[in-house]
Amino acid sequence: MFRQKATMFAWLTLLLGVVVSNASAQQSNKLTLSPAPAQVTPNGQVQIDVFVENVTALRAYEVWLEITGGSGGTLTAVDVDIDNDPDTGRSDYVFYGDPADYCDSRVDWLLAACASSFESGVDVGATAEYLATYVFAASADASGTFNIGFISTSTVLIDSGFNDIEPLVLEGATVTVVACIDDDDCPDDGTYCNGDEVCVAGTCDHTGNPCIGGAECNQTCNEGPENCYDPEFTACGDPDATDCNAPDSCNASGGCVSRFKPGDYVCRADAG
Repeated sequence: MFRQKATMFAWLTLLLGVVVSNASAQQSNKLTLSPAPAQVTPNGQVQIDVFVENVTALRAYEVWLEITGGSGGTLTAVDVDIDNDPDTGRSDYVFYGDPADYCDSRVDWLLAACASSFESGVDVGATAEYLATYVFAASADASGTFNIGFISTSTVLIDSGFNDIEPLVLEGATVTVVACIDDDDCPDDGTYCNGDEVCVAGTCDHTGNPCIGGAECNQTCNEGPENCYDPEFTACGDPDATDCNAPDSCNASGGCVSRFKPGDYVCRADAG
């Protein structure tokens, strides 16, 4: 009986340890990167915001980033900013409302740093709060997927006692270079009959023949004049042919017209 109780106690202890471990993992001090969007075109730019969550008594921070990956060209930081203006800044800024905080950013170092005047620091829960914004530019020959991550040996969160907040979970982001993000990124190829240029899953494509399913006498694509007019005398409308009437046909301008016998033709009524 004692052995059974001891075994049961061991299992309960193990189970409790797993539960506590999972809860701790879900509530870890965390820094994350959020690209908007997670794609960029050659010569384009992408904005990445830095967020913090699940920290207690945050008094200061330094964020250092690095760029790796990509199969061609470069992805380079062109701006680092901390949007903390008391009048126009972001309301989700972690030290929002602090008039005496000190902030600095260095685009060449990929650095964003801030110190708050709140002596007790700021508690941040599971709802992420904003720290900084980075802007990256892709070169004309950029290709592949770039990895943007934190430099773990330099990135630090400081609490109200000026101690490092540890452990610190760092979640980076990826930015993929694509031919297009929206339709405006797709240049006009000058061809009318393949339709408009559209962006489909990061690749420029075409909507196809614009004349398919068009109105009567408007179903033939003509590249030169860029219209859908069917050739003249294409059958349309009333196909009946009588002593005084010829079948209707297209007029080569998109209209269906009634056709009559030639003017010198003697129109006779059908014999009764």
